[in-house]
Amino acid sequence: MLDDVEFIKEIKNNDFIKSIIVHNGFSKVNVSQFDYTEEFDDFYKFRNFRIGRWIFDLVKISALTGDLTMTFRTADQAIVDELPLVIGTGPTYQKAILPQEPSMMRTKVGKVVIEGKTAHVSYIIAKPYGAEIKILIPGNLI
Repeated sequence: MLDDVEFIKEIKNNDFIKSIIVHNGFSKVNVSQFDYTEEFDDFYKFRNFRIGRWIFDLVKISALTGDLTMTFRTADQAIVDELPLVIGTGPTYQKAILPQEPSMMRTKVGKVVIEGKTAHVSYIIAKPYGAEIKILIPGNLI
């Protein structure tokens, strides 16, 4: 079950991430403790961001369109190799089939509830460049 996956447990226990999820944005969080750039009002990029025992090269978090999107990117081959073990597995398909791009395989892991909101979890492994984990929480636009 996705609730028992180590990475998801760490996301659920991270106060910064939880606050962003609860408030669907950055209005109630202090980003000054991180190495970041603000792209737009509710779109930030964080460098060398720690989640549990992992340090991600780049984390992008945006709440621009009502959806909350979090992307955790790493080039660390040790993290890439253990993704299926720490996040899980699911249907996998080829994302890009262009000659100039690397082979990119997306795995849709499933859904999990974080702070009362349904999150869709997937990851992409693009050898030899690394991997990224994506968490999408669809908004409630009326």
